[in-house]
Amino acid sequence: MDNLRKKLNNTRGETLIETLAAILVAALSVALLVGAVTVSGQINRQAQVSDEDFYEQLTAAEAQTPPDDAAFPVTIREEGKTDAHIGARLYGGDDLYAYGRASSPAGEEAAP
Repeated sequence: MDNLRKKLNNTRGETLIETLAAILVAALSVALLVGAVTVSGQINRQAQVSDEDFYEQLTAAEAQTPPDDAAFPVTIREEGKTDAHIGARLYGGDDLYAYGRASSPAGEEAAP
């Protein structure tokens, strides 16, 4: 307890080692903060690119804009009944799809 009072009442100031240690701690803290802010910015940019891709694909799927070669046949089989064939078409992009019945000329059924 007496040592603490002596230390608090000491008017000589800090030693060179104590000052250098404080500067080192402050410099390391700043370096870690700058690194964290840099990584945070990179993650934010990646998230923005991912969001833009998702919304582009979602918009294409909702607008029913078909990619090339998006039509395919669908066969419905039920035991004891004849097979039903309908044409289907995919809409959307790389990872996000919607589907619907393939359009056919007026008055005609979809191709079997």
